[in-house]
Amino acid sequence: MPRYISDDEDQGSRPKVDDFEYWRLCDELSIVDAALLAVNCSPGEMSQQVEGWDAVYRPNGYDAVKKAITSALCLEKIKGKMVPQYSDPYSQPLNVRHQSI
Repeated sequence: MPRYISDDEDQGSRPKVDDFEYWRLCDELSIVDAALLAVNCSPGEMSQQVEGWDAVYRPNGYDAVKKAITSALCLEKIKGKMVPQYSDPYSQPLNVRHQSI
């Protein structure tokens, strides 16, 4: 059953569906998106920026959850694919933002 959030600005309008309900429609998630959802943060609000933040500013538990998901994926404890992201053909992978589980 979807959770609803009341619209504080206009009490007469329909309630808005919680942003987290829309994420359930995804067939795949990046490791970053999955980690953000696991720590109760909406990926839509911060998935593009969170990796650039100092660790002290990231959501509580985010780094541990991201590491656990990455490890489980590498050890094939969960299904998914690791797709290295390169900025050019001669560089190292940039990050795990575009990996999916």
